Amino acid sequence: MDDHKTDSDQLNEALSSQTGQPHKSNSHWHLGKVFWGLLLILIGGLMLAGNLGIVNANLANLWRLWPLIIVAVGLSILSIKHIISRVVTSIFVVIVLVIVALVVTGNFPGSQPLKSYDVTINKTNSSVQQTSLNLKAGASTINIGSADQPALAAVKFQSNVTKLSSSTNINGSTQQIDLGMNANIDGHWWSGDARSIWTINLNRTLPLSLNIDSGASDMNIDLSQVRTKDINVKTGVSRLDLKLGGSEDITTANIDSGVSSITVHVPNGVGVQLKLDSGLTIKNLADLSSTGDKLYESAGYNQSSHKSNIVGKLGLSSFTIERY
Repeated sequence: MDDHKTDSDQLNEALSSQTGQPHKSNSHWHLGKVFWGLLLILIGGLMLAGNLGIVNANLANLWRLWPLIIVAVGLSILSIKHIISRVVTSIFVVIVLVIVALVVTGNFPGSQPLKSYDVTINKTNSSVQQTSLNLKAGASTINIGSADQPALAAVKFQSNVTKLSSSTNINGSTQQIDLGMNANIDGHWWSGDARSIWTINLNRTLPLSLNIDSGASDMNIDLSQVRTKDINVKTGVSRLDLKLGGSEDITTANIDSGVSSITVHVPNGVGVQLKLDSGLTIKNLADLSSTGDKLYESAGYNQSSHKSNIVGKLGLSSFTIERY
């Protein structure tokens, strides 16, 4: 029988006889770790390719893959030794990663056509002195700009999975606008490329408070010509390109995100203060210098007549401040 033992078996017996303890083989393959590692590399690569314009990476589709969390938990507790089990499970992991790539790039079969919804929100009375816009967007592509218009907001919403929900009311001198997605979903998570696209043009005259709560999203927000008092963004796996203006004495931006690529554009001459509480973050902070624990400021910040105060609470991310 000894003649049929492999070199590995004989080596394990020799090590056991020397130590008096059974030798543990290092051949266990923790597939869960491999799966998570490959998944993060894939999503990061797709985000990078999307930023470079190589592919159209629709991060909003990631929410549809929530069952993968269950799969990942199962894989994380497996320790596989048998070669056939390894091969079968590896094939399964490759299939899952291919599905992720297809869904994020919008190439999964079964896509439904977009339906369009439009709404224009005007001042309800002459007492309105400022606007508060609350956008609960879910997983979306969000494009926000401004126009020389009397309307407080001109909204175009396109989706093949849900419908537009909107309302407005007066609170003192503030007109509050609430935008969201109707809970009635048309379709299923596996039925193809799920897309929801917001295009919003804001009024340039009245001071604005903008609040965005989104899932996995691709956001382009240009507030350079808007009288922005504050903007609050809470998001998950996202790309955010935010352009602030300098018309107000103080503009406050609060950004709370998970795995994200964030770029904030600030006008030349505007003082910038940044408080950054983050995990693993790549930072490029233009002319800002560290002034203390997690705090950065531009030169002459305290003397600036116009200031942008930015607070970032980030997970795994890339964070950039650029001047224009």
